[in-house]
Amino acid sequence: MKENLAAEAERLRTASHDEEEVWRARLQEDRRQMEANMQAQASKSQADAAVAREAARHEGEVEAARIRAEMEREVAELKAAAAAEVRSLTDSLRAKADAENEEERRHREEVHQLNSAQLLAAGLAAAVAVAACGGSALESQNAAVAVVRAAGGDQALCDAARQKAAKEAARAPLDAEEMEMALEIFRNLDSDGSGTLSTTEVQVAGSSGSLIGGDLSRADADGDSEVTQDEWCHFLEELKVEKGVRTFQMFIKYMHRSTAPTPKPVRSTYNPAAFGQKHQQLQEQVKKLQEEASAALRLRDEAASLRTKLQRELQS
Repeated sequence: MKENLAAEAERLRTASHDEEEVWRARLQEDRRQMEANMQAQASKSQADAAVAREAARHEGEVEAARIRAEMEREVAELKAAAAAEVRSLTDSLRAKADAENEEERRHREEVHQLNSAQLLAAGLAAAVAVAACGGSALESQNAAVAVVRAAGGDQALCDAARQKAAKEAARAPLDAEEMEMALEIFRNLDSDGSGTLSTTEVQVAGSSGSLIGGDLSRADADGDSEVTQDEWCHFLEELKVEKGVRTFQMFIKYMHRSTAPTPKPVRSTYNPAAFGQKHQQLQEQVKKLQEEASAALRLRDEAASLRTKLQRELQS
């Protein structure tokens, strides 16, 4: 009985030991399986985490790139706006500066024109004064240039004064007495009564006008070898400008006397009344000549005074 119980106990012990080994093996297997599962899960989690980190990194890079692009765009817009503002301000300042410079230039030009006009007026006044005193066109021009140069005018202004004086001097038409003598000289020289002066007749006038050395062939303005009354008067006006009033009056009076026709001899008849009237006329003419001489002397004195004044101004 005891042996059976011992054997049963041994069997049970053995069975229990085997079962324990089986359970231990099962537990180890389950443990290994669990560890494998946990390792796999951990690996999967790590992979998911890596993927998530990669995705997050990629999203971060994309977002950063977007933000950077947005910032660069805003910076570019700000730079463009600032550049446009600077250009606008620069253009405004440049336009303002140009306007001020233009205004200053116009002001300087107006002042220069005013000063030039004043200098030219002074020069013209001097030229007119010299011409009124019997000075020639060249003397009038030289007087105008001298006044302008003495006042500080440059060469261009001096040339303008000379031209203005010449232009003013060119306005010297014949007065009534000179025109009457000019037409009478023309009629006296027109020996054939054609109404024009031929080359020969002009040469005769040239020999008569040798007092001032004038080239009277210049009277033929159109070169047709014929001098009309208009050409003759125009030439005398130019000659009056070139030689001055006093010299021209001497010349035209000389020409008038030289070309006057020789009166035909007539039988002398004494008429006391006519003689007395003629004597009175001669006295009046002598008185007129004396007045003209006095006026000429006054003009000479005025011209001398003016020349002295101009010389003093030039020296100062």
